[in-house]
Amino acid sequence: MGIDEQPPRADQGAGDNGETTDIDARRERDARRERREMGEEAVPRDILSMPAGRDATFRERTDERETHTLDAGLSLENMLLEEFNYASVTAYQAMEDRARMFNLYLVLVGVLASGLGAVFQLGSGLRQYVEPVAIVLLLLTGALGYIFFWKLIRLRQAHRDSLIAMSKIKMFYIDQFKAQYPKIEKAFHWRLETMPTGEKFGNVTFLVCYTTAVLGCLCFAIAAFLLYPATLGHVLDPLAPGVAGIFPYVTALLVWALLLLWHVRSYRRAFNKKRTKAALEKEVKETEQASVVAQP
Repeated sequence: MGIDEQPPRADQGAGDNGETTDIDARRERDARRERREMGEEAVPRDILSMPAGRDATFRERTDERETHTLDAGLSLENMLLEEFNYASVTAYQAMEDRARMFNLYLVLVGVLASGLGAVFQLGSGLRQYVEPVAIVLLLLTGALGYIFFWKLIRLRQAHRDSLIAMSKIKMFYIDQFKAQYPKIEKAFHWRLETMPTGEKFGNVTFLVCYTTAVLGCLCFAIAAFLLYPATLGHVLDPLAPGVAGIFPYVTALLVWALLLLWHVRSYRRAFNKKRTKAALEKEVKETEQASVVAQP
């Protein structure tokens, strides 16, 4: 090995004619080129914001296969590992999307509050437009709250579907190795049999969904309060003039309570424990049948 071919010493810094820096940069470029040729950098991964990549056996194959022949290297094990990895990434992304959507809704509510404050500070010449604009903004924010409420529920259901997919693969492997390791299922805390049914009162999903529901219903209630004089006020106020002043508040409270109860019912129906338990039992049976067929 010549002098020019010797590797750099550990104590050699970047100031020694820049040789160490050039060698490291060249190695980094070569490694990046190899990863790009293998298709691993088509979508760059950020270690801090998504799960890290995982190598699979079939990606390390260097042998050439004949044209128009079956690729035996893409075995069932590799397919299951890729499916497990995909399910884990989608579960992670569902939780990230839930946080982003909740933060976005809070920002929209803050923008609405600022907009209403600005509307009510308009000059006296524009006072006639203040109330219609405020009602439109409140109804729009309430409708967005309804949409966000259902989207948050759908994201939680998507997260649960990903967990079920991962648990099915774990159960399949458990059944395959149970003959060699009779108590192997004890090593896995999260399985189809141990997955909780429904949603617990007070968990993160509950708090996020109900915060969105309360704010959305509050917007509808304030809109009902502003609409009362031009709608129900003409009918109810003449019937009881002495207590006509509390009718707008009662109307707003009833609208808020009824809409919130409807959200509660929708939430409980979306995460019904009986239906979830029946779906889990069905998944367990299907996985057991697949395991039996796969056994020799």
